Amino acid sequence: LEIAPSVQSTDQQRKSSQASKQKIIILLDQARLETVKNRKGLFELLNCDDHRDLCKKKLKRDPKEFRPDIAHQELLALIDSPLNKSG
Repeated sequence: LEIAPSVQSTDQQRKSSQASKQKIIILLDQARLETVKNRKGLFELLNCDDHRDLCKKKLKRDPKEFRPDIAHQELLALIDSPLNKSG
């Protein structure tokens, strides 16, 4: 007689797979992503190219601080990294 293998419930499978996976947390420090309401009433990301006058006059802050393109490039680099591709 052969003994049938034990069957794990889906909760047990999920717990064992979560325990075996290691997680890494990436912190994008000083990645300013702020929104601004445009003339049409829609919200869009504040950036140094399109909102230079708004940054200088109303917010009284340096437009160079608002660079969502840098955060975007970093996220693309993380997605393309060997660490992400390995699982």
